[in-house]
Amino acid sequence: MAAQELHDLGETEIEEADIVGDWQRPSFDVASSTVGVFDGEHGDLLVGYAEITGADRGDAAVCPSHRGRGIGTWLAAWMRETARARGARIIGMPVPEGSAGDLLL
Repeated sequence: MAAQELHDLGETEIEEADIVGDWQRPSFDVASSTVGVFDGEHGDLLVGYAEITGADRGDAAVCPSHRGRGIGTWLAAWMRETARARGARIIGMPVPEGSAGDLLL
């Protein structure tokens, strides 16, 4: 996520402590609420991830060096299906102004 922010926005706002804090909450089940995509050719490098908070809010990021390979599309589908299984009809995701996602909207 930090690599994506740095690439898209020129600065990093997220800190590891923010993510760890969110994931350590008793109400958050990391096993069923997150997914990672790894590049095994580069020592199991994490190149994409997605998470669902509650039933209808998600977040995802793809490392800029791995864009254009369908990772984001796969993560979006995972988020949609996971949210649907939790009873949500729609899912929202924050998109930083000026990011690649914002430019697509």
